[in-house]
Amino acid sequence: MSKTKNLYQSFNSIGVGFFMACTIGLIAVIWPTSKNTVRQNSQLQLINETLSLQVTSLERKGDSIHLVLKNGYMKDITGFQVRVGNVTIQSEFIGSDEVFPPGVLYERVHSVQNGIDEKGIAILAVVFDDGSSDGNPKYINQIKYKRLGEKTQISHALPFIQKVLDASAVNWADSLKKLKSEIQSLEVKQSNQFPEDFVLGLHDRKLQLIRQIETIQSKKLLNVNLNIRDELMQLKEKHHKQLSKLSN
Repeated sequence: MSKTKNLYQSFNSIGVGFFMACTIGLIAVIWPTSKNTVRQNSQLQLINETLSLQVTSLERKGDSIHLVLKNGYMKDITGFQVRVGNVTIQSEFIGSDEVFPPGVLYERVHSVQNGIDEKGIAILAVVFDDGSSDGNPKYINQIKYKRLGEKTQISHALPFIQKVLDASAVNWADSLKKLKSEIQSLEVKQSNQFPEDFVLGLHDRKLQLIRQIETIQSKKLLNVNLNIRDELMQLKEKHHKQLSKLSN
C-alpha cells in the first residue's frame, strides 16, 4: 500500500511540475520580458529597453504589426524609436498635431519587416519635452542628431521666407516659385563630419518645407483671393516655434 501511495505522490509531483512548467512557458509568450502586462496574439519576441514606455498590446495581423503603447512616465513624450524586425522607426511629435502625455495610449500600425521572426519588436528609446530621455543611448542619440539636422535646416530656410515677406512689391506666383527653388537648393550631403541621422534630419525637413510651399501654391490656384503673405507668416511662425523644441 505504501508503494502505491509513494507512486501516487511521485506521479502527483510530476504532474504539478509539468503544469507549472507549461504555465511558465505560457506566461513567457503572453507577457514577454517586460514589467508590463501585454495582450499578445502571437509569439513575437518583445524587448523593452525603456523603463515606462509600456507595451499594452502587440498583435500581428497578416502583414501588419499593431502596437499599443502607454506613456507611463510623468512627462510628455516628444519622440521615441522602435525596431520592427531589422528596421528602426522613429515617431516624432514635434511639429505634428499629435501629443503623447502621461497615461495616454498611443497606437501604431507598422508593416511586417525582414527579421521580424528572429528579432521581433524592440522599444528602444524615448525623449521628453524637457530634453531628458530614457532607453538605449545609441538610439537616444539618433533621435537627437536627427532633430539637430532638422533645426539646422529650419535655420537655413527661415531667411528665405523672411526675404519674401520683406519685399515691398511682390508677384506671389513668382515669389513662391523662387522660394521653392531656394529651399530645393539647400544642401543635404553625406559627410564624415556629420552623423547619418543629422543628414537624415536635413533631408526630412527640406522635403517638409517643399511640400508646405507646394500646398500654398495649390491653395492659391483654388482660391485666387488667398492671402499668400498670411500663409507664409504662419509657415514662418510654425517653424520658428519648433526651433526651441528641437533644441531639447
